[in-house]
Amino acid sequence: MIGDRQEVNIDDMTFYVQMYEPFKAIKVLGNLQKIILPVLKKTLAGMEDVDGILDKDLSSIKDFAQVMPLLEGLFGGLSENLDGDKLEKLMNMLLDSNYVSTKHPQTEKLVKLDKSVINQIFTGNLSAMFTLAFNVVKVNYAEFRDLVKKVST
Repeated sequence: MIGDRQEVNIDDMTFYVQMYEPFKAIKVLGNLQKIILPVLKKTLAGMEDVDGILDKDLSSIKDFAQVMPLLEGLFGGLSENLDGDKLEKLMNMLLDSNYVSTKHPQTEKLVKLDKSVINQIFTGNLSAMFTLAFNVVKVNYAEFRDLVKKVST
């Protein structure tokens, strides 16, 4: 429901993510797919060169040469399709302060996740920033995962 916020915990921080309105969700999805699909296409091409990759327990792989085509596809797709400008645009789009809030690090008051708060929280902790962006995608597009499950059963 519009206005409801889902709580997302990352490390010792709590964020509140609001779902996008339908037309904003469609616009963001359109921009996401322009970035994600070329990377996915290149990754899948790399998977074709690794026999039975979907059946392998990746934790049991001792020789990374077995998965190098997959990794080359993934990182090749990333490097060809995602430069700094696109990555910054993606993060700004996903971490929209109108849809993400948190408790201010010093005051503990609920605040919008604006540039100032982002700088305070994520300087030296970019992995948490990426984790939050991934969670924004999950909150807004989880229904597609459910749809895929229904179609495949």
